[in-house]
Amino acid sequence: MHAVLGAKKTILVVDDAHENISIIKAILVPGYILKGATSGSQALKIVQAEPPDLILLDVMMPEMDGYEVCRRLKASEVTRDIPVIFITAKNQTEYETLGMELGAADYIAKPIKPPVLRARVRTQIMLADALRYLTIQNKALIGAAQLRIDGDTVLQHEIMAPATGVIGVPQLLLLIPDLRRLREMLAHNNCEAEDFLAEIMADVSDLILLESLMALSIRVLHYDFDAALVKLDSLLDQITKSLSGDK
Repeated sequence: MHAVLGAKKTILVVDDAHENISIIKAILVPGYILKGATSGSQALKIVQAEPPDLILLDVMMPEMDGYEVCRRLKASEVTRDIPVIFITAKNQTEYETLGMELGAADYIAKPIKPPVLRARVRTQIMLADALRYLTIQNKALIGAAQLRIDGDTVLQHEIMAPATGVIGVPQLLLLIPDLRRLREMLAHNNCEAEDFLAEIMADVSDLILLESLMALSIRVLHYDFDAALVKLDSLLDQITKSLSGDK
């Protein structure tokens, strides 16, 4: 399973050259938990056993290249949402386009610039966290909405329908001249009504409790952000310098 929001993230580095894995690990530690794989098949086994939060994937590898590894990752429901960043000496546009078409999140050309690698990794992990948070919150909101619908259904069909019958009791009294028979009918119906209403009220209480718990879970998941005025031109300039490696 992926790490929980805010926890230290795990990155899998896939490269057939041990020295390249060591270089990347040296750049990214101690901010992340780093794992290494020297082949595509080994990487897939590691991912299946314990999916990382991000994969740095070399393109040129023997037996199974990075494109095939990415293709298999994106074909699996379990691993398709893991962001993949290709790292390769191939920097031609057609290779970059192929990687993006396969579902890669980004593409970094060798030789690796440490500031660029750190910025790209940080960006993709932030995006993945945001997507995961929104998915969790969306499911919670859908669940809360369904509870509200269920509650409204109970009120309309289970409570309003019997109430309509009670409203018609005066008309019923006018149609039954035999008071003894009427008392027997009312006594029988009264017992059934008490049991029925007790069940309905219990169901309504359960729905209200569930809805309250769902609303509480949504509040717990909510992130608080501090609002501040930001100059977009300055912010974009900082991002561009960060991604290009300029200080």
